[in-house]
Amino acid sequence: MQSILKRFDNTLGRNKRDEESGADLNSIKAGDILISQEPLRFRFLTLDTKDGRKWYVAFTGYGEMEKGESTSLLTVSIEDQLKNTLDSEGVAGIIINPWSTAFLMEKELIQLMFKAEEDDEQ
Repeated sequence: MQSILKRFDNTLGRNKRDEESGADLNSIKAGDILISQEPLRFRFLTLDTKDGRKWYVAFTGYGEMEKGESTSLLTVSIEDQLKNTLDSEGVAGIIINPWSTAFLMEKELIQLMFKAEEDDEQ
């Protein structure tokens, strides 16, 4: 979060208000929506399994995330994250709740889920 705030500081200046939204950049809190004038890059947390495959990580809730190593949190809809996983090279799929009872979803399963949804809509 600090690196994101620093990018906003560099873009808009410390102790200033965003002219469009009127947001006080010194009082940003979780859930606030900000618009940056420069691109922001995010790197999703990955885990490597013993077989050498790389997986994206997702959590069903904040409590599940806290069970593991400290990390920043970005809330994304599960549908968007699954689509992102399918579009990403070098990852085998996604692990949900890796610090407790983990559920691995390989890309093939994700593709089947989206296909089944398409078939239901027809």
